Amino acid sequence: MLESVVKLVAAKFDGERGEMRRASAALASARKEEAELEAKLGRLHAVIADAEAADAAFRKTVDADHDGAALTEFADGKAPDGAIAKLVERMQTTASAAVAARAAAPKVQAKLEELREQIGSAGYGGLEYNRNTAVLNYLRGRAKDMVPRYDTAWAALCSAYDEIAGMRSALELRALEPPQGPRFDNPSIATRKHTGDGSGTKRASQVKWEEARKRLDADPDAAIDDLIGPAPEKDTAYYDDRL
Repeated sequence: MLESVVKLVAAKFDGERGEMRRASAALASARKEEAELEAKLGRLHAVIADAEAADAAFRKTVDADHDGAALTEFADGKAPDGAIAKLVERMQTTASAAVAARAAAPKVQAKLEELREQIGSAGYGGLEYNRNTAVLNYLRGRAKDMVPRYDTAWAALCSAYDEIAGMRSALELRALEPPQGPRFDNPSIATRKHTGDGSGTKRASQVKWEEARKRLDADPDAAIDDLIGPAPEKDTAYYDDRL
């Protein structure tokens, strides 16, 4: 629990997250406004639909009044609480609200579309684009810490190769292709290739193995662990095949 709190506090005070915070806040604000506009547009459409339903209900009732009796009673004021009166009242009420809703809906729709364009624009200035770019830039900055780790591993690989290359030369084994791999310090150059020049490791390894060979040539029981290390405990045939 305490560790989680410490990590959260550390993130809050991470100054490198400033641009990411601003971009995320701008996007969140736009998303909130988008939801509000969608809700407003939904209410306007509901008002319009209600007016259309009221009008349809009135027309249906009129069509059903074949002899016009109900309409006549309403017109003469004899049925103030009748079905026709209620339909007319509802139609009038919803119609006046629908007039305002029909005028407002296109404006709200246009504003919503403009806001969505600002949010989802694929180029610079789009709120999602800005947020995504800020997140990527922050993480790429953090990822730079991994490059020295790769360089260290590459150096270790090349050193091991030089030692093996020196050993193979002393033991009259076929030379192997130097290692190569991607490089991250210079994107214009896709790969890096080890040359082994100037390291001295290959020559030192070769000298050790040649000396071990000389000792064994002179005496099969000669000690060589001081030169090449202790003998492996595994099946030596395995190592012979791997050479």
